[in-house]
Amino acid sequence: MVGSAINNASVDRATCDSTTDCGTGLACGNVSLDDANGLYCVMMNGWCAEETESKHDDGEDTGYVTNGSSRSVGNSLNKFGVSCETDAYLTWFWQTNNTADQYTAAGCATVDPECTTITWDGETGVEAFCGTATMTGYSVLGCYPIKDCDDEEEGEGAEMPGSETLTYTLTCSATQLVASAAAALVVAASI
Repeated sequence: MVGSAINNASVDRATCDSTTDCGTGLACGNVSLDDANGLYCVMMNGWCAEETESKHDDGEDTGYVTNGSSRSVGNSLNKFGVSCETDAYLTWFWQTNNTADQYTAAGCATVDPECTTITWDGETGVEAFCGTATMTGYSVLGCYPIKDCDDEEEGEGAEMPGSETLTYTLTCSATQLVASAAAALVVAASI
């Protein structure tokens, strides 16, 4: 399959199935054009999801991505759509947007901002607590639902929004938060 990538260059895509490991930064996605569709290894950022143009109050790009994409077919009025649902993609999608969501919440360990309520998985007014979300190779300090702290105490893992099977670890204990805050201050001081 040949299509336009995020930089409009033509690229070849390998076929796949939902269990295929497509490689770093790639996921098995359903590529469709009218009634025809197929599963191909595609880029998570640019094909499975597209970056938004939004900015934080300080002018920095938010880093948010939207789920799914639509691409023009060269020399045609047709467009093809791309959707991805593999665990690897859903994990990348959540981590990317969670990092953007927590951009201004990282100071919560020093009570700036204080975590009281947040919007989580489309629900507003969710009671929140300052914690550190972790997955393999990923750790982000911010405001998370209190119920996810309770899930961790019961050894269940917190359910990742957008998935009923994927979980993340949420650290909500004061001792571990102090260590996370200290690490965040060291990083901030070095910038």
